[in-house]
Amino acid sequence: MPEEERRAHAIRWLKNAAANGHYFSGLLLAWELVSGPGQITQEELSHAEKLVAAEPVNYFDKVRILETEAAVAAARGDFPRAQRLQKKAVKIADRLEWDLRDVHHRMEAYKRKEKWVGPYYYDIELEPTPLQASAQ
Repeated sequence: MPEEERRAHAIRWLKNAAANGHYFSGLLLAWELVSGPGQITQEELSHAEKLVAAEPVNYFDKVRILETEAAVAAARGDFPRAQRLQKKAVKIADRLEWDLRDVHHRMEAYKRKEKWVGPYYYDIELEPTPLQASAQ
């Protein structure tokens, strides 16, 4: 399936799930809306802002929440806020001993005053970790 078609399908599915009150679907939808290629519409940005402002229900991944809030702030052009939120996400992810490649690359984009474009798991999916590489 071509990427553009996959993205449109994902957005339709996530909109339906989020409309039914599924918090995580709303968070994923906000990510898809603001991290896609090209310019985001004001309607999409407003929708993403409402989604990240929602109170988490049965969802505890604070890193994912902060990173999505940072991506929304960057899409709005509020790069100082995006950097603050991303910095919090980096600290928590580091404390949890997570792979930090993606969170650092997003931080670098926000420092360059660029919105993040691409999937949430970018480098982690594309590059094997040293442990994976040595096993191959």
